[in-house]
Amino acid sequence: MSRAKDLYTSEAVLAMAPDAASAKNGSDLANSRKWQNLGAAENCLWGECQGSGSKPYQTRIDLSAPAFKCSCPSRKFPCKHGLALLLLALKSDDLFSLGEPPDWVTEWLEARDERAVKKKEKEERPKSEEELQRQEASKEKRKQGRIDNVESGIDELVTFMKDVIRQGTAQIQSKPVSYFQERAARLIDAQAPGLANRVIDLSATAGGDWQGNMLAGLGQLFLICKAFEQAKNNAVPELLKHDIYTAIGFNQSQEELLKNEENRLDGLFCVLGQTVTQEDKLRVQRTYFYHIESGNLALILDFAHGISPFSRVIAPGSLYQASLVYFKSATPLRALIKEIGPRLEDSNLDSQLKGETVESARQFLSRLLSENPFIDSRPIIFSRCRVFCLNQNWWLRDKDDNHLPLKTGALDLWPVVAFSGGAEIDLLADFDGQTAVPILAAQKGEILRLEAKKTSL
Repeated sequence: MSRAKDLYTSEAVLAMAPDAASAKNGSDLANSRKWQNLGAAENCLWGECQGSGSKPYQTRIDLSAPAFKCSCPSRKFPCKHGLALLLLALKSDDLFSLGEPPDWVTEWLEARDERAVKKKEKEERPKSEEELQRQEASKEKRKQGRIDNVESGIDELVTFMKDVIRQGTAQIQSKPVSYFQERAARLIDAQAPGLANRVIDLSATAGGDWQGNMLAGLGQLFLICKAFEQAKNNAVPELLKHDIYTAIGFNQSQEELLKNEENRLDGLFCVLGQTVTQEDKLRVQRTYFYHIESGNLALILDFAHGISPFSRVIAPGSLYQASLVYFKSATPLRALIKEIGPRLEDSNLDSQLKGETVESARQFLSRLLSENPFIDSRPIIFSRCRVFCLNQNWWLRDKDDNHLPLKTGALDLWPVVAFSGGAEIDLLADFDGQTAVPILAAQKGEILRLEAKKTSL
């Protein structure tokens, strides 16, 4: 039989689902009556599932990644058919005939191998001295051109902010969203997308202390603009310079980061959870890695355009031996995966995660802000806490009996209450110093991924 049972559990497979609906539909489809031509080889599975069309959907899985491919029109990845096929293999492996994969499976596997080989060859091909010099000169020219564009955009932005303060913030509350969108578009043209996003955020300050929020947003923007002048003149520490450029929207070369390995972290990691958001036509997957030995968090970002799959599928709640490389920062969080092994069979955390109380979380964030004033929030693990609802507002209570308001938005936190059973849990949340946005809950080695509330039409 295939290695499916050696690599995955049903819980790990369901954790790969992009949402709760996919997990439920995948479980429902993991039924032998719905499948035909089931087969397996050492590292792959395949089968055909009859859908609403005349032809069955051809579903295949590369177990080593894992990677999924299905002929269905679903925009979700993995789709319910991929989840169902793997779940079916875990509970009824005798249904799968061992043998050579059919052409539609072999062609897909060979294409994957070919892309991997080409990528490796490209990365390992040595460049001549002339190529390196030409490449470096071209890079410097592009960088200087962008810096000139950003300078122009920042000059206009500073003038805009001074006009807002001179006229008073009261008049800006009545401005339509298009007022901010136009200013953001000019920053996009100036190749400063980070600043553009912050300008858009200004349009969402209505409600509550909107004037305080507006002034805080303008102050942060002005701070970044002034810091950019200092960074250009190398008047700030090198790591903080990277944070300033990142806040503006400059990207660090992933290829260079993986080669230099200055901030490499090796060891045993638990994948705490994943979130997927849609930004225009781009899907962004955020995966949170937890280093067992040190308790450090690392955020892995993956991007996929349209219905294209993400580059890798990693099961939340699982343990992996891996090597990560952090992006350069005074307060590193985002990282790249340099190497990652197969999912370990013993995938449960033996003890509670190393976390913070409300007070220690504030102290931790305060220290981070002293080193990098351009961060807005930070994912933090609150250990041994309880989540409860009072007067339609959600709160976190830590082990010291301190309370913290939770921002829920579209999140449904009642499953967290049921998951805890009234006992203490660990909660990973995005913390800004005043409130927290929950990401996932953990208890006794089990992890609960949070879902948005279902709305009725």
